[in-house]
Amino acid sequence: QGFDTIHSENTKPSVSISFPNGEVVSKSSPVTIQIQKKTSFPVSEVKFYINKNYIGSATTEPYSFTFTPVSLSNLETTNTIRVVLVDSVFNSSETESSFSINENQ
Repeated sequence: QGFDTIHSENTKPSVSISFPNGEVVSKSSPVTIQIQKKTSFPVSEVKFYINKNYIGSATTEPYSFTFTPVSLSNLETTNTIRVVLVDSVFNSSETESSFSINENQ
């Protein structure tokens, strides 16, 4: 019986959100969620969520997603972004960050 070297802590991808990460954004201007990643295998998909609601995904570099806050119905003054990265062998990693909305812009 073999040892699984593909699905281990050593090959698990890591992901972080570089923007927005605590920033205040305009409710009417496009916002691009940008990530940093480290993977052992090719990325299959990056999924994006705001306040637990799925807003979209990216399957090609740079694995970013753009949205306009005013077009989302579930936004609060302060919001949580969750990003889930899945690689080609189904290892996954996720992270969260927050951003706030400037109601006057």
